[in-house]
Amino acid sequence: MTGKTRKARAAVFALAAGVMGAVGCAGPGLQERFQHVNNNNSWPERNSFLARQAVLHPFEVQQNNAAVVNDVLLNAHFENGSEKLNGVGRSKLDQLTRKMPAPNPVVWLQTANDVVYDDKAPEKTMIARSDLDQKRASAVLAYLNARPSRGVTYSVQAIDIDDPSINSTGPASALRGLQTQFSSGISGAVGGGNVLGSGGGQATNTIGVAPTAGGQQPAGGTPQAGGGTGAGPGGQR
Repeated sequence: MTGKTRKARAAVFALAAGVMGAVGCAGPGLQERFQHVNNNNSWPERNSFLARQAVLHPFEVQQNNAAVVNDVLLNAHFENGSEKLNGVGRSKLDQLTRKMPAPNPVVWLQTANDVVYDDKAPEKTMIARSDLDQKRASAVLAYLNARPSRGVTYSVQAIDIDDPSINSTGPASALRGLQTQFSSGISGAVGGGNVLGSGGGQATNTIGVAPTAGGQQPAGGTPQAGGGTGAGPGGQR
């Protein structure tokens, strides 16, 4: 943009601001706002930064949620209705304390959803769940304090989170059933396989034996009608 064009542009905006101010359409500060936009040397970095933050924010939320799901102790890590850790729960805590470069000082605890609901006294269910949460948190801290210290002060927070695991019965059954869904296209012993010809006919071949004149085979099946071309020696050609 040349100097004359810049001056002309500024004059047009100044004239428009004066006219609009005279009729009461433009509030105070229009000229200052124009000068700020005209002298903005950080474009488009500022807008690009805001756009980048808007794109990355959902991924940051997913990352934080995944960290919570990975570090949570579920009801299945305790004996049913008890604060006693089972073998899987102790193994989970061992895994959390061995993280590199440093373990997460916050251990998430799934609230005790294995408390039996009493429809006649719902308030007793809430009290029992809260009491079991506190007992389980104390048991987790006691186990963590017995682990080799890495200079980390742990805390346990109970949250109402769903079990992120899936039932393995369905995938396991599907995997075991794969072998029954596929079968070989070659049947019979060596020397008697059935091969479909390109012409639509089915020919019985004999591996390692060349056909005689006229398409007859000395040691195998006789080519059937249809004129198919066998994939091995012995088919009609």
